[in-house]
Amino acid sequence: MKISRALARRRPRIRARIRAQIWTRFVAATVFLALVIAIAPAARADLRAGVDAYLRGDYAAALAVFAPLAEAGDGEAQFYLGSMYEGGLGIAPNAPLAIDWFRKAAENDVAQAEYHLGLLYEIGETVERDYARAAEWYRRAAEQGYAPAQNNLGSLYLRGLGVEANPLEAYFWISLALKRDYPDARENHSKAASILSSTDKRRIDEEVDAWTPKRP
Repeated sequence: MKISRALARRRPRIRARIRAQIWTRFVAATVFLALVIAIAPAARADLRAGVDAYLRGDYAAALAVFAPLAEAGDGEAQFYLGSMYEGGLGIAPNAPLAIDWFRKAAENDVAQAEYHLGLLYEIGETVERDYARAAEWYRRAAEQGYAPAQNNLGSLYLRGLGVEANPLEAYFWISLALKRDYPDARENHSKAASILSSTDKRRIDEEVDAWTPKRP
C-alpha cells in the first residue's frame, strides 16, 4: 500500500516531465519547420504570415491563416493547427483534434508531424503507447532526413522496442542523426558503437556517407 501511495504521489510529477519533454521537442520541430517555410517560394507568403504570427504569440492571427489553409489540405498548416489544439494556443485545447490534424499533416509527408506522432506513441501521451506504431512514424520522417526521427528510430532498434533489436540498424540511423549534428544522438551513438566491430562500423559509416533522403 505504501508503494502504491508513493507511486500515486509521483505520477503527476512523472506526467509533467513527460509533457515537458514532448513540448520541448515539439517547439523545436515548429521552429525548424518555420525556418524551412521562411526560405520557401513566394507562393508560401500566406503560410509564412501565419508562422510569423505564431512565433510572436499572436495566435488569433495565426489561426486565421492556418485554419483555411489546413482545411484546403496544406500539410504545414495542418501541422501548426494541430500544435495549436495540442497546446491550447489561442484556442481551447483538444487532444483528439490535435492528433487528427497531425495525422493529416503526416499523410501530406510533413516530417515534423510524422516525428511528433511517433513521439506520442512512444511515450504514450494522449494516445495508447504503441512502440511498433512509433517506429512506423519515426521511419517515415527518418527516411526524409529528419534527424530527431532518425535518432529515435535508432534508439528503438537499440532497445528492441516496436522492432526487433538490431544494433546495425541502430548504428545506421543514429549515425545519420549525428551527421546532422543532432545533439541527442551522441549518447545513443556511443552505445550502438560499443556493440559493433570495427569492420561493421566502417561498413555502415560508408553507407551513411552515401545515403540520401527520400523526397515526398
